[in-house]
Amino acid sequence: MAPVIDKRAELDTAVAGFSASLAQVVSITPSGTPGAPEYRYRVGFVVFAPAGRGEVFVCVSKKLLVSTKLKKKASFGVRFYNHGHKGPATFHSNHLDYLILKVSVQEHVPAVAFGDVVRSSELILICKDKADEWNTYSTTVIIPQNDACAFDGGRPPSVALSEDFFTMGFPVLPALGFDKIDGAPVFDMHGLFVGLVHSFATVSRDNTLNDVVFVRRAVRFGVPECMRYDGRASCVTPSYG
Repeated sequence: MAPVIDKRAELDTAVAGFSASLAQVVSITPSGTPGAPEYRYRVGFVVFAPAGRGEVFVCVSKKLLVSTKLKKKASFGVRFYNHGHKGPATFHSNHLDYLILKVSVQEHVPAVAFGDVVRSSELILICKDKADEWNTYSTTVIIPQNDACAFDGGRPPSVALSEDFFTMGFPVLPALGFDKIDGAPVFDMHGLFVGLVHSFATVSRDNTLNDVVFVRRAVRFGVPECMRYDGRASCVTPSYG
């Protein structure tokens, strides 16, 4: 079981280093009941902030949507963590397990810096499943690259393209419920974005059941290569720490 960072001041200092790039994102999707749309919340982050354009691009997990088939019917809203700015967002592009939304801004909002993990790195998850709650959790890396490991008697992890993922522990998972962290962005203690929560599994090692979380590695993310700006291919390189 992975240890939890027990120094709240240390955790708060780390979050302060990247919180300016975080955003609360809400999707509003028509439901089967007229006049009663479904609201769903997730934490997104600024992945691209072109200077002087008055807009930024926010990356958020597809878990924001009730169904990916409804992405064109959904409307989106964004409120930045450290700013009073809030307003609508428009759908920009659809990728592996995340969306890119475009948001008009009146002040500079920085993009995250990308990083990678090493074994036993301390990690921070930022989650939000309600309009008025920001939740911060901490854990550690178990396996930094899943292609170099195997669980359950030699079988590889049950995640396609396992080299694109790392594994982390989450000691309060049984009480919290995976749905609360599903799709959450993950940062290291230096404030670098290192991945997006993807899936959950219980594995058996040494006759003990362990809960592990698979995270898509930021360095295998592909967002910058996929983005287009003003209809032109944009050669945007992420900032790696």
